[in-house]
Amino acid sequence: MLIPAQRNLQVVKAYRVTNPTGGLTSTSFSYSGLRYDYLRRALVGFEQREAEIKPANMRTVVAYEQKHPFVGLPRWSEEWTDSRLLRRTTNSWQMKKYSKNWIVASTGQLALAEDWFSGAIRDLVYSSYAQAGFELQMVMAGIEYADLELRQVIAPNEEGISYFPYIAEQSDVSFLPEGQLRDVIHTVDEYDDYGNVTRNRRESFDGSSAESVSSYRIDPVRWMVGTLTSSTTTLVDAFGSSLTRQVQFESDLVTGLLEKEIKEDPSAGGAVASGVGIW
Repeated sequence: MLIPAQRNLQVVKAYRVTNPTGGLTSTSFSYSGLRYDYLRRALVGFEQREAEIKPANMRTVVAYEQKHPFVGLPRWSEEWTDSRLLRRTTNSWQMKKYSKNWIVASTGQLALAEDWFSGAIRDLVYSSYAQAGFELQMVMAGIEYADLELRQVIAPNEEGISYFPYIAEQSDVSFLPEGQLRDVIHTVDEYDDYGNVTRNRRESFDGSSAESVSSYRIDPVRWMVGTLTSSTTTLVDAFGSSLTRQVQFESDLVTGLLEKEIKEDPSAGGAVASGVGIW
């Protein structure tokens, strides 16, 4: 439950910097909507911040999320010049949840990487801390391989859950200084359970679009992020003509370094070009 916060806070009121012409550009700030989460017993920050830039007569307004686990993330923003709106961006947030029972690796799995650790490995202790997302901290203490035990990711809350927030959809509307509509761009992103972008689609109001679909090789023993294996990009112009490009990637299983990149253009008769990397 959110309630208005009645307390004094130190905030930035204004600052000035020199500009390329030798003059001064000043930026002043105003804040509103400071709230307190009664159930979590924590401040969730200001709901809105406004910045006024002079002598450019520019003004930016940013509204922030105040609900867990998206606290402090921008919900929407606007850019103004005098009394004319130049741009408005709206974000729609979603999240991935990781429970305390998410096992990073087992002793047997880590045995596969024994040569990578040169016969002696390190004890990996993971701790997570963040208000909107989670951060991995690796504490390294040398121990013998036989003494290795299972380690789990445990978040700093009683439910043992960590969160990965991401922008699922974004709408970006821009205008010319005279007030006419310039462009409307709608972006959709999808992520897998490891935080890798599997799909990105960007559409414009004129009918043009760009979409990329990617797949990854997941190896949590060695890497907390996936290794890109393939990517397919499709471009469509305002007249409906499309162009598709497919790329395959081959990487070293141990180091994760890229070894080969194979490009295929089905729109051009399936011509293939490959590149080999030597590290």
